[in-house]
Amino acid sequence: MKSITQIFAITLTSLIVLPLTIHANTYKAAEYIESKNFQKARSEYLKSASVGSAMAFYQLGTMTFQGIGTKKDLTEAIVWFSLAAELEYKDSRNVATTLIQLLPNQDIDKLESLMIQYENVYGQTNVSNNYFPQINHASLTNKITFDGKTSLDEFIETTEHDLDMAVDVGLDSITDSASGESFDSGESDDITSLLAFVKPAHLLVADFDIAPDGTMRNAVSVQSLGYTRQTLEELKSKTLPIPQYLDQPVYFNHRIRTGIATFDRFDMSEKSEYLYAKILREARELKKTSSLDDKYEYAVLLLTYPWLPQKEGEALTVLLDTAKAGHPGAQFEYGLKQYREQTDVESAIKWLYAAAQFGVARAQYQLGNILQYSPWVNKDETKAMRWYQFAAQQDHSVAALKIAELKLSADDKNLHNFKEAVNILAQIEEQHKSNPEYYYLYAISRTKGEHRDIKVAFSYLSKAIRLAESYNWNVSDWHDLMARWTTGNVQITSESY
Repeated sequence: MKSITQIFAITLTSLIVLPLTIHANTYKAAEYIESKNFQKARSEYLKSASVGSAMAFYQLGTMTFQGIGTKKDLTEAIVWFSLAAELEYKDSRNVATTLIQLLPNQDIDKLESLMIQYENVYGQTNVSNNYFPQINHASLTNKITFDGKTSLDEFIETTEHDLDMAVDVGLDSITDSASGESFDSGESDDITSLLAFVKPAHLLVADFDIAPDGTMRNAVSVQSLGYTRQTLEELKSKTLPIPQYLDQPVYFNHRIRTGIATFDRFDMSEKSEYLYAKILREARELKKTSSLDDKYEYAVLLLTYPWLPQKEGEALTVLLDTAKAGHPGAQFEYGLKQYREQTDVESAIKWLYAAAQFGVARAQYQLGNILQYSPWVNKDETKAMRWYQFAAQQDHSVAALKIAELKLSADDKNLHNFKEAVNILAQIEEQHKSNPEYYYLYAISRTKGEHRDIKVAFSYLSKAIRLAESYNWNVSDWHDLMARWTTGNVQITSESY
């Protein structure tokens, strides 16, 4: 039987070899451990612990027991392992029990006191109250519809854009991307083109928000190959059937596929024999392996190319099994698919929450979005703000924009802070140069406080309206606001909008 010290040594070693494919707090911690920056690693684990991550509890217990990134403290280590044990994480219950036996009698009172203190902060009751969406179970019986249907087609036709340069993007860039963050949607100027003679000369899978007017906003490239920049730009002006819940327009999210992602087996083999063979080969290789990352990549590949040889339901089965085994990318993908397809909204939120606890920025953004807009949960702008802040800390610029929005116009006026909103908008200007929402929020930010400047506000609102109308957005509310600003002697305050 391994000693406690041996067990912890193995645990820390496993952290160093985790694949760094997802931008998450826990993987940042692994990077810091690899570079021996243990204090920063502990800081990242504490972020995940604050939202109830069992894995973070376990790693903090390990580090505290060994004095890595902090001073050795047997009592605190027991508390961390006990928190992990509440969630039945790995062997945490056995470890906590073993460590308690090593604790001197005079430290028992300290343990009980610390346990209460940490339970109040990191316990599931407190974490749930502060972060987990409160589901309105009565509302789950109704679905969001699109012209009477409960789903949207994932395949969208776009203009065929010829390649202006040769491209040769490896399959890794196709299969690796569903794990968490937006990938480069531009062109690659590598060797010889795989796609030069293929029409359309790109592959794009993208997630985006559907606004209550049916327009596509905040697109994120999930998987891309070839020349997709113009395609993403083109999607900004496309409209879909308006998402409605009980006949009321609502926000929702969707995933689309364009280009090669719409090909069937015949088209793929006929138009790109090399890529067809490469995808088949990759699928065979991934299917043989047993690692969680490879299983996840295999599931994503099957979902992206449904023409690949597979049993009925195999892709979802592999994805679910991988999610259950603790892979955060799989948890995010499975949860988002359940939510998007409305197959089990309550289960979807739990999976998204699990991925968000692990630190997946896109899961954190989706939870914020759900808390702000979903008809199936009680609206909670404070919780939404917290999740947006976690995502923004990982450079999720749309989450940052949402934070600015809440600080300017949340229903809960306790969240208002014009000065902070102005600072946030200044930091993300470059990422939102073509986003009408950015200019609208900037205009609002100049209507109150030390940065009040009505001339600037008017100019930015005008720009927001022009840009939004070029994308076919319904901005009648913005026009109404402009009319109020320009008619009569109107004093602009936070209540004016």
